[in-house]
Amino acid sequence: PFFEAIGSLSDLMDFAQLALPAIVASLILGWNTTLCSALVGIDVVKDVIAVGGRIVMVWMHAHFFYVNELMIKKLSMLGCTLLMLASVPENRSKSRSKAMSGMLTPDGAMNAAGAVSTAKSALLLAARLLVACLFMYVGVQEVARILAGRTPYMKGDAHDTLWPKVVELVLVLPFILGYRTRAVCQVLAATLLLESVLVWTFWRSDVSLLRVHNIAQELRVLSHMREHFCTNAAVAGGLLLLQEHGGGKYTLDEYMKKQD
Repeated sequence: PFFEAIGSLSDLMDFAQLALPAIVASLILGWNTTLCSALVGIDVVKDVIAVGGRIVMVWMHAHFFYVNELMIKKLSMLGCTLLMLASVPENRSKSRSKAMSGMLTPDGAMNAAGAVSTAKSALLLAARLLVACLFMYVGVQEVARILAGRTPYMKGDAHDTLWPKVVELVLVLPFILGYRTRAVCQVLAATLLLESVLVWTFWRSDVSLLRVHNIAQELRVLSHMREHFCTNAAVAGGLLLLQEHGGGKYTLDEYMKKQD
């Protein structure tokens, strides 16, 4: 009964995905951002739970720990959702800033801003660490695999493209520590977007991997490439949101400012 209930809930969530375009449009237009961010977060959490369930099932049946790049990208998407939630209080505070002028003393305003800044900084830290999971996995695990010549993929597969993974390896430590956060986020976002456009080209019909004379396999490859393309673009959007907000109080940048 428990697993049947989980399956029914999963089916319900899949059906609810039909509303995602409207939810995303509302986010773009700035309507009900808190509710829409929460709904997107629920969908992302569902994917993360599915990934976790897959890891557990593989461990139970095959007795080894299996993760791949796309699974880690799902976890990074959760960090992007937290970034969306972190942006909501700031947008509200900006819209109400004129109404609040004169109602607080300077000390009171400073204390209120500090309280919000602390909560927001904690959220930004959690989001940054979740997104960093992608760069840590790709930068360490995948680069080591490619350089060692180990690949479970067909020749020419996009997973074996090295240059974006090297960039992510170089920048993962500054990103985690919050050093030059804005510049690092911009470079990483550009890298992910370039990788999406140049590597995960699901719209091309002349990709060598599709020449397998198997329609079902071709569709699986195209679907997989499309999912990588979309998650790359989404994480890049989260990085641009992070560079807009900055890393918050819990960064090396902030520590260096205090030392000055």
